[in-house]
Parts: sequence; structure tokens; C-alpha cells
Amino acid sequence: MCAVPTCSPRPSRGACPSGHSWSCWARQAIEAEAAAEAAAVADAGCVADLYACLARAERTLASGDMAAYTQADIAFHVAVVNASGNGLLIELYGGIIEVMAHMHQQVVDATIADGVHPPGHRALVDAVAAGDAAAARAAVHSYLDHARRGLSA
Repeated sequence: MCAVPTCSPRPSRGACPSGHSWSCWARQAIEAEAAAEAAAVADAGCVADLYACLARAERTLASGDMAAYTQADIAFHVAVVNASGNGLLIELYGGIIEVMAHMHQQVVDATIADGVHPPGHRALVDAVAAGDAAAARAAVHSYLDHARRGLSA
């Protein structure tokens, strides 16, 4: 008879709000791969929608309306994943949205200075527009790494 191995959770791999470390890493894995796929498949209309979502997030942040910014920023990230056209990634990402909304203000407080949108978001859309999967993936890693650094400061 084979013994069932017992696995203990790995230690946290970076700063995320307490209890959310695994959701942060799951988000990065899903969003980065979805962004890379979006770069491969997005048409001009989809790219225009991503730029529009980004502009809305930037406008609401600049206005100081944090509730509207939370909605706009999450809508931007959902649009990126949807742009992949990958039904499985879209479904998996849907399970992370509630956690994102819950921790969004903590991330904003830790990472946003002077109403400037975090780095990497525009680079992501530019990479999708250029069809550059590697740059799209790197942009996601950039802004999520920025968020983790801010939370650990």
C-alpha cells in the first residue's frame, strides 16, 4: 500500500495582504499568460477597447474617486484576460476578481503616489497592440511585482 504524501503549503513568495498570497500568485500566472495570448490574437477593435479601459482607469484615478478607480482598474484587468479569448483563463480569473476588489485599496494605498497609474499598464496594452507576447507577459509581471514591493515596504 502506498502512503499518501503529505504536502505542506509553501512559504509565502512575496508580500500580499495577509491571507492573499496564493491569490496574488494565481492572478499573476493567469493574467500574464492571458496577456501573452491576447498579444497573439487581439484585433484592432479589441486593442482599442483595451486603450479605452486604460484611459478610463487613468481618468478615474486622476479624479480622486477611488471607488470608481477600483471598478475601472478591475474592468481593465478583466478586459485584458477577456482579450485572450481563452475560456479557461477567463473562467479561472473570474474566481480572483472578488479577492482583487477586496484588496484593491490596500494596493492603491501602498503603491500609488500623486494619482499616477502604476507602471506597466500602458506597456501591456502597447505590447498587445504590437503583438508582442513576451512584452505583454513582462508588463504584467512588472505591475504585479511593483504592487508586491509596495505592500512589503
